[in-house]
Amino acid sequence: MSLSVIAGVASLFAGIILLPFILGAVGAERYGVWLVLSSVASYLYFADIGVGAAITHYGSRSRGGENGPSLKKLLFSGLVFSTGACLAIAPMYYFFTSWYVGTWGTSMGEQEKAPIIWLSLGLMVPLLLRPFGSALVGAGFLTIDRRNQVVGVAVRVVGTLIACAYGFGIVGIAIAELMALVVPSVLSILSLYARRLLSFERGDISRDTLRLMLRFSYRSFSVSLVGALTVQSGVIMIGLVGSPAEATYYNAAFRIYGSVRQLLAWTVDPFKPALSRLYASNRAEASSVLKSVLLVSLGAGAAASCALIIAVPDLVTIWLGGAVPAESVSLTAQILLAGLLLNMVHIPLAPATDAVGKPGTLFWGQILWLCLCLGLGYPLATEFGIIGIALALSAPLILVEPFMLKLALPPIGLSLTEWYFAVAKPIVVLISVSLGGSALIVSVIWFINLDYLWLWFAFAFCVCVLVTVFVLNRTFRLQESIAVLNVEL
Repeated sequence: MSLSVIAGVASLFAGIILLPFILGAVGAERYGVWLVLSSVASYLYFADIGVGAAITHYGSRSRGGENGPSLKKLLFSGLVFSTGACLAIAPMYYFFTSWYVGTWGTSMGEQEKAPIIWLSLGLMVPLLLRPFGSALVGAGFLTIDRRNQVVGVAVRVVGTLIACAYGFGIVGIAIAELMALVVPSVLSILSLYARRLLSFERGDISRDTLRLMLRFSYRSFSVSLVGALTVQSGVIMIGLVGSPAEATYYNAAFRIYGSVRQLLAWTVDPFKPALSRLYASNRAEASSVLKSVLLVSLGAGAAASCALIIAVPDLVTIWLGGAVPAESVSLTAQILLAGLLLNMVHIPLAPATDAVGKPGTLFWGQILWLCLCLGLGYPLATEFGIIGIALALSAPLILVEPFMLKLALPPIGLSLTEWYFAVAKPIVVLISVSLGGSALIVSVIWFINLDYLWLWFAFAFCVCVLVTVFVLNRTFRLQESIAVLNVEL
């Protein structure tokens, strides 16, 4: 788990730290074009209909003793499907990128447009190679997969800084971001080859295996796709309704929001193979691990969200200075983070329903969120710009999250009462006490009249969280919950 968190933290910090350099080198308008193209590509990654998730799921269950297809059959059958998906969508994506660059890429030179179009088409390569990473995780080598992700982050950081420092422009930045996506997949291939898991035989491509994976994956895929359509729609929507520059400004706020969301996902994801294995062999232990995962991930996510909501006004000013409209970006980030406090209620429950063999459980909840978001998105974006997009994404969660809980808890064997006492109550007490304590501390700092008051407030809140966790340890048995997470992944 530790390496998984390190990889997640490295990725999110890379995105945050690099943005000022990118804006200084190429400007918001030119980078905004590339952001819209890469956001559309991230949607198209779902063209594999969740086959990657099925490879990890059945590979993990096989390690837990369940009879099923071998990992090689899962890998090569999935690879055939992902190749077909890639070939099917690449022409459509090419036409979209050509249209968007031609229409909105007015800030680009003619010598930049063609390379950007072809580099964006290269974003299809990670879709083609995705089964290799999924097979590596399904085989029990999660730490190696996360190590590969860290290498990809390092490639992105070094490549982007070189592009900015030596004037390679938007083309150089695009190459760095593309290589950061491709390198982990290439390393996964090498890792599997070194462990002799790539020796191909004719029988390793199986229609029956592919059918088995698709029966699982299409349900898991539907939830993931709708969720991604909702969360990632902001950049594309503002890029079409507004301008590429506004897409960059929204992306700046979204990176702050995404830092917590990604950290939450990277905290939960390592336990997906373990939960799949445990639900196949020991449901009592699986339930205990799940409660601990929910408590730790939601507690950490809630604390991080609150700290950033407090600190954002000063953070954006220090981070981006005059390169962006700081007040709009700050308010957009705060609205997104406030929505995430609600949204994180169900985020860990989605992989849990997959692990128990009930993928697609949250589909109608995701559909409700998507419809409300899109319905509000255009009028709010037209009226309020990037702030309107944030409101469209966050406001519907007041209705959506209770519905999500109602859908998710029965399949995983938890009652609402169990969830409240094991997960919700400790987190509510933790955040409430920490906010109260930090407010008292900041009232003293306010009289001293120090600069960056919001950062001091956020720092005081984090200190209060740590103290409160120590004080509440016995009351809510927090140490026991953390100890349960020492399960074989």
